[in-house]
Amino acid sequence: MAACTPAALVVPALVRNLAELTDADVVYCQPTPRGLAVATSWPRREPGHVLAADLAGLAALPDVAAEPVAGGGGLLVAAPGRGHERDRQALRETAVWVGVAIRLEGLRAARDRAAVRAARLDAELASARERLAEVRDLERRRLVGAITALAGRDFADVRERVERLGDAFTTRAVEELKDGLDGLLDTFRTAVRGVHPAMLPDRGPRAALEELVAVLRRPVRFGGDLGRRVGWEVESGFYHAAAAVLNLVAAENATTPVAVDFARAHGELAVDVTAPGWTAPVERLRADLADDAARLAVLGGRLACTASEGSAHVSIRLPERIGPAPADGAEDGPAHRLRVQVHDLVELGWWAASPGDRDRWAAVADDLGRAPRLAVVGPGRRAVVGALLGGDAVDAGGPVWYAYGQDAVEPRRGAEDRVVVRRRAEVLRGLTVLDVPGAAEQAVARLLAADPGTGAPTADAVLCLAPPTAGFRAELRLGRHRVDVIEPGAVLRPALALVASTLTDERYRALRAGAPEVGRLTGDELRVAVAAARDADSTEDLARVLARESGLVELRRLLAARLLVRADLIAARRGLVSATEAVRALPGGHPMRWEVERVRAAAHEVVELDLLDEVERSAIVPPDLRDRVLRLLGAHGPAAHTRLDLPPGADAQWLGSAARAEAEWWRARGGHPATSSRVREVCEVLVRSCEGLVWDGPPGAPGAPGAV
Repeated sequence: MAACTPAALVVPALVRNLAELTDADVVYCQPTPRGLAVATSWPRREPGHVLAADLAGLAALPDVAAEPVAGGGGLLVAAPGRGHERDRQALRETAVWVGVAIRLEGLRAARDRAAVRAARLDAELASARERLAEVRDLERRRLVGAITALAGRDFADVRERVERLGDAFTTRAVEELKDGLDGLLDTFRTAVRGVHPAMLPDRGPRAALEELVAVLRRPVRFGGDLGRRVGWEVESGFYHAAAAVLNLVAAENATTPVAVDFARAHGELAVDVTAPGWTAPVERLRADLADDAARLAVLGGRLACTASEGSAHVSIRLPERIGPAPADGAEDGPAHRLRVQVHDLVELGWWAASPGDRDRWAAVADDLGRAPRLAVVGPGRRAVVGALLGGDAVDAGGPVWYAYGQDAVEPRRGAEDRVVVRRRAEVLRGLTVLDVPGAAEQAVARLLAADPGTGAPTADAVLCLAPPTAGFRAELRLGRHRVDVIEPGAVLRPALALVASTLTDERYRALRAGAPEVGRLTGDELRVAVAAARDADSTEDLARVLARESGLVELRRLLAARLLVRADLIAARRGLVSATEAVRALPGGHPMRWEVERVRAAAHEVVELDLLDEVERSAIVPPDLRDRVLRLLGAHGPAAHTRLDLPPGADAQWLGSAARAEAEWWRARGGHPATSSRVREVCEVLVRSCEGLVWDGPPGAPGAPGAV
């Protein structure tokens, strides 16, 4: 009943039931900025009445029994002169069910939000597929048109000259035929260059366009710069749009050159084409470029045509990175904003660097845009990798990297000691999974800590399926980059997890029949699977049970909390460290040095992440404060209500009041004479975290830094 009934109905019913069982007054109260207030009660009383500052104050009252409720608040029983154990047991059980109802309400709200987002993404996907199909059709028609025009015009000219040659075989006729064939080949090269320009992969869009205009009739002047190289799909889309414009505006003879100005700003590639002496209506230009504008729109770009003072102007804009839309609210979060800020910082570094150092800054920018990498080491690693991917892992005799894409296996390239496997596994949309042979020892840590090619770590986190050695941890801590160590513990059963992730109807029937051997299961794991199969109603039902029993559900939750939720922050920290290393190549007084230091000093989220790691692996805070510190630093989730231990529905006023109270508590703790210097530093970080949790306005507003 609790799973399908709103908490607003379940909680009052539970309170009334407890009152009838105990023959006493029962109150469920929730925390508010003024203290604990009545939410519901039996006999009924006015909601909102404040009872006390906290639950401890209520529990100290005579003839009152109090029990905390998970998710916030407490349940009270007022029974003068009574205190039976039976009543206390009923109070405890009811408090548990009230907490369950509240948590279910939060989960239902989260599910509804996820369903809305999923529906929106499905609609966007369907729309993108429709646009893609339309663009493919447009491109097919363009190529057919180009080839048809080639055959109809140039082949007709060559055929006419061949006929004249048959009538009079003279040197002049042969020369004319040769000129016609040369013209045909040049036209064909131009058409082929438009489909796949040879210069584009090697030297980028500008060089490819410079090669293209060499065969056009009108001179073209280039200016500006696009900066560092970007992904192939972006450069290809940008080139084809610009090439279509130049083929139109520079196709006729003219002495005045066409101006082409490149730029890069705000995460976009830009080109502005100006053709003086344009006499045709701008509507005709828009119509001729309509197909190209549609192709550009699929990539998230735009193409605009205008005319003024006898000149045609065409502007093209295309985002430098194409990727999935961020999760709801993620684009407004501090970690995402920091990642964007670091990206802009790296762009400035590329422009400031000498030509010889720009490759290093480009590598930092590319690394900033990639997904987190998870290395899996230890016994049973291949089964765990397969369970995460939902299919069998590849045995390549060495490291295997799994990335999202069309199913393919890319062989080793050059000196790289790895095989890259691409699969359409859902987990690979947000992670790159590395299957690394060996145990969690120092040699493996040295391999994972740094990549000589970019200076960035090979892995951002390591899933250790067996306890790592002290040398493994020490080697990872030696590096400037952060590599998280994740230990799922003994609850993870790799073989059972793989069966849960790849379960088929045939295996389900075999397990129900008590087959002695199913896939990779033996011993205790086989007994667990057979017992679960006998109680399961379907393959999907058994897969859910085995995923829970094998620890796969908990592993996915752990990876989501430690990697996926922190993806922006992990990337931003990685980029800041790499930028700090790269900026040392600049002169001592260069402004970029101060800019990097400014961003580092303001990146409080990175300070939180480093402190979180330190608290988790050492005893720098007293044991009684450890859980409170970890929660406030975001160990249980980045949301403000989670950090402040409030229910999901807490409003801005409640969040602000709780954050101010928490900040005051840590400020007082840090100012205590008995507090050590290191704990005082921790308290200062936590105070700043509380200030930032509710900041969403101008300086000096309630909740702003310094206003707590």
